[in-house]
Amino acid sequence: EVNGEIDDALNATTLCEESPFPFSRDAPAATRMSEALAFVNAQPASDFYPFNAQTALADSIIPDCARWPDASPAPPPESTLPNVPTLILSGAQDLRTPTSLARGVAALIPDAQLLVVPFTGHSVLGSDLSDCSALAVQDFFAGGVGGGRIQPCKPTPNPFPPTPLTPTKLDYIRPPAQLAGRPGKTLVAVLDTLVDLDRQVIAATLQADEELPSGSSFGGLCGGYAKLTRKAAILEDFSFVPGVQLTATFPVRDGRLQAADISISGAQASPGIVRFGGSSTRVIGALDSKHFDIDVAKVRLSRVGAGGEWPSLATISAQLPRGLR
Repeated sequence: EVNGEIDDALNATTLCEESPFPFSRDAPAATRMSEALAFVNAQPASDFYPFNAQTALADSIIPDCARWPDASPAPPPESTLPNVPTLILSGAQDLRTPTSLARGVAALIPDAQLLVVPFTGHSVLGSDLSDCSALAVQDFFAGGVGGGRIQPCKPTPNPFPPTPLTPTKLDYIRPPAQLAGRPGKTLVAVLDTLVDLDRQVIAATLQADEELPSGSSFGGLCGGYAKLTRKAAILEDFSFVPGVQLTATFPVRDGRLQAADISISGAQASPGIVRFGGSSTRVIGALDSKHFDIDVAKVRLSRVGAGGEWPSLATISAQLPRGLR
């Protein structure tokens, strides 16, 4: 990397020089691509499922390296590497360089130690929210020349479990027992929308690895936007469930989101006002002239099919202000 950014030229050079390919390195580019295509077409279709061989080929480094001008010899076959103290970190949810590849490298190095970090993706040290990988590195280097022995990560709950499928219709949402019919479904959709915005803000903050700048904005899944400033969180027709739109201005005081009245509109929604936020764990208001005052911990948020539900609203109601700083 150069100044924290990937050097594309160096990346291409390394991959095209050191990777084995299903073509003759001294053949012209067109011949290389024909040989590569013939190779992937000869593989079982199950190797590429749910995609096909052509998609796999197009998404690989092969089209770039087929035009690589250097016809250097192919790298030597894999063999056992020197017995050098080695620690390999692998994110269990890394789709780019999966743990299977890490295990293959570890198998080539005598006594290599492999640490698989749960609920973590690519760039383990930069994305591991636990202290497991950092402690492993400390233990490894504390062992001196031979490298210290590391401990496996302790079982921990997933801090970011997969979210359920988004309801494509308001009719698919279950109303709470305290507010029946369309008003109740609308209320659940409103809370779903706030939770989704919270998830977006948290994800952006983690990706930026710092406080989000004032003026950061987020699009609603089904329209509208939200904008965060130092003084307020502003929602303009922000929509997560089709036909349900939220418009509000949440004041920010001492870095915390305060309660605000949310105007509910949209073709499918029960129109009205919902008041939520601040330190209160209750949601109050009126939808279609039906008044309510409900403890959000008793509201089950939406789900589709066999997927899980959103996290406990008792937790969400406490987290939402922090997420929207």
